[in-house]
Amino acid sequence: MLYYGIADQDGLESLNLPEWNARIEKFEINTRELSVLILRAQANRQRDAVVYKADVPVSQGKELNALFAKDRKSALKYLADNAKSIEIAKMPGSEKSWTKITN
Repeated sequence: MLYYGIADQDGLESLNLPEWNARIEKFEINTRELSVLILRAQANRQRDAVVYKADVPVSQGKELNALFAKDRKSALKYLADNAKSIEIAKMPGSEKSWTKITN
């Protein structure tokens, strides 16, 4: 299950799912929304904000959503520990920020 959003020193700020595109018959991330997320993360570099895309096993998606609703720092830790893969948007300092906020 693919998720994307903003993570920062306070945890997961957003936890979004891609939308179904019936024209191409697959899920895809809304590029306009992604652009807005990148702008927001760049404006909040003081919080080490980064834009992420993570592939989480379906079996762990329910737990991730429950944690996101209760404790966003725990949700970030859970995402970092359980995702099959994580990609970080290319921004100055984003890799360093990701390491800092997930440890």
